[in-house]
Amino acid sequence: KAGDSRSYQVIRGPHVTGRVFQEGTSIDPRDADGFLTTSDLGEIRDGYLHYLGRADDVINCGGLKLSPDLIEARMRELVPQPGELCVCRVPDSIRGDGILVVVPNAHAVTDAELIDAAAAAALSLGVNARGATHAMRVDSLPRTATGKVQRRALSQQFVDSRAAKTGAREGTARDLRSELRAIVAAAAMSDDYTFTSLGGDSLGYIQAGLVIQRHLGYLPTGWENLPIVELEAMPVRKDGGGAIETSVLVRALA
Repeated sequence: KAGDSRSYQVIRGPHVTGRVFQEGTSIDPRDADGFLTTSDLGEIRDGYLHYLGRADDVINCGGLKLSPDLIEARMRELVPQPGELCVCRVPDSIRGDGILVVVPNAHAVTDAELIDAAAAAALSLGVNARGATHAMRVDSLPRTATGKVQRRALSQQFVDSRAAKTGAREGTARDLRSELRAIVAAAAMSDDYTFTSLGGDSLGYIQAGLVIQRHLGYLPTGWENLPIVELEAMPVRKDGGGAIETSVLVRALA
């Protein structure tokens, strides 16, 4: 189809139906030239059409598009025993979409290894998504009658589960270390870990800066390179007010 090199795939031929029903009305889904525009994405490389996945499954992370199928393929190269896994898109308050890796409960690879592999796969595609990458385990991956994994059902299950956990935490104060660990999606956070050493990106910098300022009442100079144990030991100022530090505000605007 004319336009960008990456666009919706269109098909034409005797196998394409001439009638579909929409809200009880029979219509011809093809255009004037007999082409049917699908919900699949494709890319022309070296004269060949490469399938990039369903358009409604594509992950828009910080304005950059990621194909779940491509991330899955990269992960299978990075994980020693990839087994059965699925990559889905989930909402992310900062980036738009985040990455969710779903595996069966009995999967041999740890959640931390799955997150590392997914983040590395996304990075190889030009997207730093570590702070927006999650892992979830289920009894089994739901599939359609034709065997396709139901990504949207898994995404909704994760959203519902996260909402339930958030509700259970309401009224409970979260410590600085656990909040920073969640932002950088780290499996653990030792005393000497820093925001920089954990691979924090610019969007994570904004989130982490706001969290630290909320806990301490101010934002220490060079906080991103300070070990977490030093941040925890810093004095708390009660007169910090609600002002946002300039460095955080500038990055947020950028």
